Amino acid sequence: MQFLSKVNAMVLAGDRQASIQVRNENKAFLELKGLPLFIHVVRALEQAQGVGNVVVVGPAERIAAALEKHGMAGRVRVVGQRSNMIENFKAGYVAALGLDDAVDFHALRGGIHQQT
Repeated sequence: MQFLSKVNAMVLAGDRQASIQVRNENKAFLELKGLPLFIHVVRALEQAQGVGNVVVVGPAERIAAALEKHGMAGRVRVVGQRSNMIENFKAGYVAALGLDDAVDFHALRGGIHQQT
């Protein structure tokens, strides 16, 4: 299947308010075959033909360290988590568009996001 354009992907890996921990751990960092779950997800997204840039939103230092450890640093944009899942989505959406973190989500209405 050929894609005319690629879509950007966002992985929400936050561990605040709405997050439910498993075994006192952020689900994104639970290991499967020696790798954190979010690493498996990011690798699958990178291999998908229809996916462009990948953004991971969550505890930035921990995510960056895991990406570095598994040879994936610089391939994924990491966005520090906000106070809740909705704010994480907004920050990830702005980042997925390639915009600066300071851009207000609500200012996008009728703008660049409708062109992507």
